[in-house]
Amino acid sequence: MGGLKYTETIKVRMSKEIDNGKTKKDSIYFKSKTGTATNFEDIESTAAQNQLTILSRIETFQNLGSNWIILNIESHYVNIAMYKPLKGSSYMKLPEDISNPKCGLINMKNNDDRCFLWSHVRHLNPKTRRATTITRKDRKFVDNLDYSGIDFPVKISDIDKIERKNSINISVFGYKGKKQFYPIRNSKAKYDEHMELLLLGDENGNNHYVLIKDVNRMLFSVSGYTHKKHFCLHCLHSCVSEEVLEKHKETCLEVNGTQATKLPKEGTKIKFKNHRNSMPVPFVIYADFESILVPEERKVDSENPEDKSSTDLYQTHKACSFGLKTVCHYDDKYSGEYMSYVGEDAALVFLKTVLKESFKCRDMVNKIFKKKMVITPEEEAEFWKTRNCSICGNDLGEDRVRDHDHVTGLYRGAAHNICNLKYRITWKVPVVFHNLRGYDSHLIIQEIGKFKMNINVIPNTMEKYISFSLGKNIVFIDSIQFMASSLEALVSNLSPEDFKIVGKRWKGEDFNLVTQKGVFPYEFLDDISKLNTEGLPSRDKFYSSLYESEVKDEDYQRALKVWDHFGMKTMRDYHDLYLETDVLLLADVFENFRRTCLENYKLDPAHYMSAPGLSWDAFLKQSGEEIELVSDMDMLQFFEKGMRG
Repeated sequence: MGGLKYTETIKVRMSKEIDNGKTKKDSIYFKSKTGTATNFEDIESTAAQNQLTILSRIETFQNLGSNWIILNIESHYVNIAMYKPLKGSSYMKLPEDISNPKCGLINMKNNDDRCFLWSHVRHLNPKTRRATTITRKDRKFVDNLDYSGIDFPVKISDIDKIERKNSINISVFGYKGKKQFYPIRNSKAKYDEHMELLLLGDENGNNHYVLIKDVNRMLFSVSGYTHKKHFCLHCLHSCVSEEVLEKHKETCLEVNGTQATKLPKEGTKIKFKNHRNSMPVPFVIYADFESILVPEERKVDSENPEDKSSTDLYQTHKACSFGLKTVCHYDDKYSGEYMSYVGEDAALVFLKTVLKESFKCRDMVNKIFKKKMVITPEEEAEFWKTRNCSICGNDLGEDRVRDHDHVTGLYRGAAHNICNLKYRITWKVPVVFHNLRGYDSHLIIQEIGKFKMNINVIPNTMEKYISFSLGKNIVFIDSIQFMASSLEALVSNLSPEDFKIVGKRWKGEDFNLVTQKGVFPYEFLDDISKLNTEGLPSRDKFYSSLYESEVKDEDYQRALKVWDHFGMKTMRDYHDLYLETDVLLLADVFENFRRTCLENYKLDPAHYMSAPGLSWDAFLKQSGEEIELVSDMDMLQFFEKGMRG
């Protein structure tokens, strides 16, 4: 068989109790690590390991206080990608920076595809002189080896067979230049004899095996150390003795797998550097989708043995509308009007609309926020007296320029030239959804591939994305990544004066109604034509299969009141108000959050993708401390092994 890489994903149906005795059900995905198989034996062993990984992740998820209970396994996905395994061939010169004899490499001068075999011969039949030359003795020595059934050049995937036939452990390393090695294959066998090889490659796709006489010697020769070191073959970390190395190995494979781990130099420190994130993002787009829930039938195994099959009802969510609002942080007169669209191509039209809005925002940044500096004589005198950069805080010396606010034109202080160049308004336009990761992203991703622009994704899992970008300017972020509550709960925490946007759109009783909890008959809307329905649907049409609950009578009565108060005729009227309310409430919630963070931490959350990144920078900025990075492998493994979740 050829080589393949694969991952397994289990979709688990779970439930948990929420407020007021309600039960919430959801489908949770658990993914294995990526497995590599080059023969059928690999598949069995990696599949078993993947099973343990998934079970461990399910157990960890349940133990983290989530209170989820497993109902059933809905599906089991296996994603497979074929790849061409590496293989060696004929002679190739060593790169100059590792050609020194101190590296301990023996590069057999073969003119056939058997560099692996000749390296094996030289390993068992060493020579002190002309070690790279293949002699008659060497050709005779081949009879002592078993390479039956092995094709040349040898593939990485065939090494397992060679190990078994010849009772030897064989590890292979790669070289990426600049004296940097990395592990390609670490032997899992337990034989007494062991051999290490270096697999070189050229720009034409040719590869060549080179014998490593002593792997410690090879790695030491490029390390810069002056005293002997013992290297771990899994992560290439150096240890001072065999005893320390053995202790390191106990946890290395579990924590690092087979990968080279590069640690910072001892004493390396990290400090706050994202000064640009202190400057508010000029434009942010807030958006939301509404969908039609199309019921679909599919066959599932029946619990009744007398039935051949039973039918389980599922829903396909298709975007039928969107609403969006562009908000300018610096001057509300540059904010855009609320826009909405209804149609079965809503997701595609949404992306086109966002692109147009982003271009408008960029043009305004270039034309409007480019005011010339206004500086007083007192500020000019202060500029020459100041010793520290107003942006980074470090000593200025002779490197100083006048930094000013391009929005107001006011002088801000003396700064380094590089700090001044970096400390400028961003062109990026964040597009904020509430629950982008769990819902809206799926609607967008279905259409985003139609645009011939760079798409960068930061995944949480294979199915959920923390953030993604379209082109150079548009970045989609999720407000739930900062405030993990329902929009209803977040709105309830705002005081009336915090509703800057909603308060401008609605006044009096209108304002009171739209800032209260709204309800929508999602499952009633299974066809876009139902937006033409006259009158509010009956209370039973508001039933939620997800929460397995009916709408409260008080909430339904409020919906009736909204219908009458705004003089609605059809479900389209109710839908339009519900969608606009959601978008503008989200805008007020996140804008209030931005104001709070800018006031308290001097950082704008719109520059970030989630609360952890924001809180880390807030800590570094507020404390002003320099944090020393972990440079000790044992300490890193201690932390990694202790991580949960």
